[in-house]
Amino acid sequence: MYNHLLYLLYWLVNAAVILALGWMFPNFVQLGVNKFIPLEAAIYSGFWLTFFVWSMWDFVLLRGVKIEGAPAFVYFLMANFIGFWLLSYASRYTGLVVDGWWLVVLALLANFGQRLAWKWVIKRS
Repeated sequence: MYNHLLYLLYWLVNAAVILALGWMFPNFVQLGVNKFIPLEAAIYSGFWLTFFVWSMWDFVLLRGVKIEGAPAFVYFLMANFIGFWLLSYASRYTGLVVDGWWLVVLALLANFGQRLAWKWVIKRS
């Protein structure tokens, strides 16, 4: 059951990070391009980022690789970075455009938020 809760929390964290940075730095993290309103773009982008990170996580677990500690931080940072890059590349479908180094900032903040969600869910179960 905690997998469902963790997935929903990751989605919420990702959408919140995207929405917050979109509101604070609208010139660098543009929400609502094409036909989406900013909130809708954050929710869609948060979902697709969560789906991508979760898929990469399942792929690594399927290979039998154990990720813990610093390697886990680097792995999820890279997964988030690539996910945000893909979301920005597919802005026509996600409504999110991220400029340059802001991909790294978004990936770092999402990584920290996901880690906090992970710790909270593990502590509760």
